[in-house]
Amino acid sequence: MARNDPQVNLRIPAGLKERLDDASLKNGRSLTAEVVSRLHSTFVEHEHAAMIRALISFQEHLLGSGMELVLPPELWHQLEVEAEIRGMTAEQLVQALVSGALRHLDNKTETGKKLEASLFADLDIDLPVRRDK
Repeated sequence: MARNDPQVNLRIPAGLKERLDDASLKNGRSLTAEVVSRLHSTFVEHEHAAMIRALISFQEHLLGSGMELVLPPELWHQLEVEAEIRGMTAEQLVQALVSGALRHLDNKTETGKKLEASLFADLDIDLPVRRDK
């Protein structure tokens, strides 16, 4: 942050200030940098909300219909390489990626509402996925 950037003074609850102070120390940055980073991330996440809702609707359709997610061999190979680096199977990686996307959604889908109600507890998603022949 530059000294000539606009300055904003605001009041926040003491508990929230303490949490921000702790987070800024943990992340090795100033309180201002911590607040700016967190504010910036809310705009980035919101820009992708429509895409995430589409992904979740797609996933709900797959799970509800019993269909499999069939991936092209080129994509499957990339998933296998990345999965090996992470010490998991390609199927586990796809499920982990879908679970990660679920954690960032709003409550405009049934899955999002369930996640919000459970405070984003760990999910055990059984998404059938395989490589296309």
